[in-house]
Amino acid sequence: MEAEEARSDQPLTMNGQEAGGDEDINAPLLPVDEEPLFPVACNVRKITQFLACLSVTCGAFCLGTVLAWTSPVGERLKKGDLGFPISQAQLGWVGSLAGLGAALMSPIAGQLVDRLGRKACMIALCAPLCAGWLLVAFAKNPAMLYSGRLISGASGGAFCVAIPVYVSEVAHPAMRGALGSLFQLQVVMGVEMAYVIGPLVPVFWLSAISAILPVVAAMAILVFAPESPSYLLRRGRLNAAHDSLQWLWGNDCDLRRELNEMTRQSSTERSISIKTVFLQRATLIAVGLMAFQQFSGINAVVFYTEEIFAAAGGSVQGATAAAIVGAVQVAATFLSFLIVDKAGRRPLLLLSGAVMAACCTTLGAFFFFKDRGQDLSSLGMLPVLTVCLYFVVFSLGFGPVPWLMLGELFAPEVKGVAGSVASATSWWLTFVVTAQFEPVVSAIGEGPTFWCFASLTTIGVLFVALFVPETKGRTLEQIQTSLNSPS
Repeated sequence: MEAEEARSDQPLTMNGQEAGGDEDINAPLLPVDEEPLFPVACNVRKITQFLACLSVTCGAFCLGTVLAWTSPVGERLKKGDLGFPISQAQLGWVGSLAGLGAALMSPIAGQLVDRLGRKACMIALCAPLCAGWLLVAFAKNPAMLYSGRLISGASGGAFCVAIPVYVSEVAHPAMRGALGSLFQLQVVMGVEMAYVIGPLVPVFWLSAISAILPVVAAMAILVFAPESPSYLLRRGRLNAAHDSLQWLWGNDCDLRRELNEMTRQSSTERSISIKTVFLQRATLIAVGLMAFQQFSGINAVVFYTEEIFAAAGGSVQGATAAAIVGAVQVAATFLSFLIVDKAGRRPLLLLSGAVMAACCTTLGAFFFFKDRGQDLSSLGMLPVLTVCLYFVVFSLGFGPVPWLMLGELFAPEVKGVAGSVASATSWWLTFVVTAQFEPVVSAIGEGPTFWCFASLTTIGVLFVALFVPETKGRTLEQIQTSLNSPS
């Protein structure tokens, strides 16, 4: 059995004979002057790609529960529901430490993805994620609670690096946009689960349920997600890469030609990875998208959602308002999942940014006049509808698309490290914007703060228009070639 496994890891030549060593892995399987069929349409199998990507994005679902956990349990934590009370300041740390853990872990995650492999890394991340939740569930003091939040946030942040890398490498170009959008869809579904279940169960049981989810995720990844063919090729395991691609795409595609294309790309990655211009431009785009995602004011709108619902004079407040907003995000992100491969990345980003800027301008005016004692009852549900529209367009564009493009902009050899830089940018900005939001509001007021977000989002629209390429339906090699070519 061991001999057979060793044999399966050896690369094959086009004639089906075993190659003798790693030096043969870069040898083309076909004559280099033959054009590969990729991406010419083939009867590619879809269900297996969907199962693989759905299983790995279970880690994103777990991340969603981490991010939303404090919202339904915050007041109960202050009252001592876990056996000890915490102050408002301590609750702030409980909420922010998950983001800090993700920011600290992101650079390390890039190394783990490249060293352990995409699949093995994601399975390994489920263990500390489960341990973090158990620390929270059985916390006896604030220190245990802090530690659990930091560990679970770090594991969730590492998934933000690993998942986009994996999905971009296993998905056919015709499905890569939709499958890439599963990441954000699973995040908002995890958030909605916490919003819905959180108010109904004690804090311990919400934490215990959340601790079970990583175990389920690990089992799903183990069963349904083969290792990335691209990663296996880089490790000299051509037979294993062929088996992986065959399981994912089926037998109706010319797999040897596809592997030949991947192999030729792998053989040029060393030269691509050291070209500073290429790396800087791709990194600029990825980091810029993550930065403007946070500068769009998403955390500010989340923070003020309940206040806006209450100001509308209706009975929908508190946990119900959060659940409604979560449901809106799930529905809009699912719509993005359906249309991103048809509409394209740039149109969704441009539409999303423009409408979010308008929404932040409207919310800024709402708070500006509210702070000056103006009677806003005549506005009725306008602020609530503005918030809902904001969440809809965010979930269509600037929510899922930056994470999707994170897996598309880099060659596999640099994807782990470069992706970790962009992911770390997102999490550090999340931490900084959240921490500095209240001081800024105290200094200039709520209205001008939202107008600042509107201005930054407008700059983000210009950034997309000038720098972000369209990647819909293009192979990863075509994307990287266009980034590497002179403008």
